[in-house]
Amino acid sequence: MPAESEIHLVEAARDNVLDVIDDFEALSYAQRINAIGAFTLAVREENFNLSFAHLDGRIVVWRKPEGGHRYIDFAGFIRGVTRQYQDGRESIVLAGPDYNDMLRRRRIAYAATTAQARKADQADDMMVALVNENLGALAPAGRNVTALGFSVAPAISAGTIVRGDFAYEGLLDTLQKASDASRSTPATQAFFGVVPLGSGWDMQFRTNVPQWGQDHSYPSGVHGPVIFALERGNMANPVLEWDRRDEVNVIYAAGRGEDLARPVIEVADAAREGESPLNRCEGFESVDAPTTLELIDGANAKLDEGRGKRRFTFDVVEVPSTVYGLHWGFGDLVTAVYAGEQWDLHVAAVEVSIQNRVETMRPVFEEFTA
Repeated sequence: MPAESEIHLVEAARDNVLDVIDDFEALSYAQRINAIGAFTLAVREENFNLSFAHLDGRIVVWRKPEGGHRYIDFAGFIRGVTRQYQDGRESIVLAGPDYNDMLRRRRIAYAATTAQARKADQADDMMVALVNENLGALAPAGRNVTALGFSVAPAISAGTIVRGDFAYEGLLDTLQKASDASRSTPATQAFFGVVPLGSGWDMQFRTNVPQWGQDHSYPSGVHGPVIFALERGNMANPVLEWDRRDEVNVIYAAGRGEDLARPVIEVADAAREGESPLNRCEGFESVDAPTTLELIDGANAKLDEGRGKRRFTFDVVEVPSTVYGLHWGFGDLVTAVYAGEQWDLHVAAVEVSIQNRVETMRPVFEEFTA
């Protein structure tokens, strides 16, 4: 029996379900860790009240996998409406981003060197503070949206120490940079997102360390192992790729200033550099950093970007032991086995489409190191 999906259209200004849509033409939605997801929903014109499609009305996708409980798999805002006539019938297409779009809508609207703009803290705590100060409970009137169902989960004080001066930068961009910087210490890397609560109208900003979702890695995952392998019948078309053609393992990083007054530091990944007598691969980066510590952080971030690329992809075959939404889901940590290697993989993105009541699900995995 395939998964069942039902869509609730919820009013923007209050927790009120305007419509329950289970007879739709097509639905697709995608979500990605630390980024904005999106949806499109096509319905027959005669089955839909167009007045319900108001700006920032909330689309909540309830999904029930075979053998599992109903849960919210996606929630987003209506930000686009298309009315079209094709093949003798009229339809309405709704589209928009997921709740992470709330983070795109804000700048860090505080002057340089203020406590709200310049921070040095554990990455997860910094993220919580930035969100609270720009659209949460600590934001000034006009920027505070807590009365509209938005909240911020308490800081968990578990992430890597990061720092920076973020005056008037985009909030989402800054959170992404903080998360990227935290990955210099994989065991304390921090992730973030805005998740639906309750009926889906309420939403909450959260952070998590060291993965976004649950830990289903083998053998020590605290939520029970989920393993993908050819011999288990839940893996198809695996591809393992190793590419170090664009590697950089030594960075010369230049900070603020001109000519001889401009500081330049060198950082290196000695382990990678030493893998071959010829493997010193140098790069140069300008880093807009007002302090030496921030220059070092920026240089190390560029050094991490210069790693060789190791990619492992495969198609998921759903079998009773590994059902999406029941045994594993978006943001979880899972394990895959192929070619004699074991991989811990972060479910970094999930794309779901439903056409004629047939669901297609495609996850995107990223190698996970902790």
